[in-house]
Amino acid sequence: MDPDKRASPKRFSRLKGLFGRINSQDLLKNVWQVGYAAIIIAVLNIFFQFVISRKLGPVQYGEVETLLTINSIILVALAAIAFIVTRFVSLYKTREQYDKMRFLANWAFGFFFLIGLFVLVMIVMFSKVIAAFLNISDYH
Repeated sequence: MDPDKRASPKRFSRLKGLFGRINSQDLLKNVWQVGYAAIIIAVLNIFFQFVISRKLGPVQYGEVETLLTINSIILVALAAIAFIVTRFVSLYKTREQYDKMRFLANWAFGFFFLIGLFVLVMIVMFSKVIAAFLNISDYH
């Protein structure tokens, strides 16, 4: 008898068990919730874009879009840090190390607060330079 024939049903049963766990009702429910939320956010974003472009006009709309793009770039970098913090919080939660969770939460809050304060001060200090670089007429 061929040894590969005996190994193949074992592999298939492992994969079937893995897909059975992945395809649980809770996971599908959460995927649908995320999907619905993404659709709602996309529709609200389109509505926002139409309203803001109508109210502002082409020049100011371009300025707002430039600032929103810069904001999105910054948020992607901060989201990476937030995912790392979330990973450690879930690790500490499973090990019931609540003191480490509390320390990490306090540290992350302080870190993000200081970074945000620093960025705010830098933007206020260099708002004229940023406005001149982006060709924005009103730097306030």
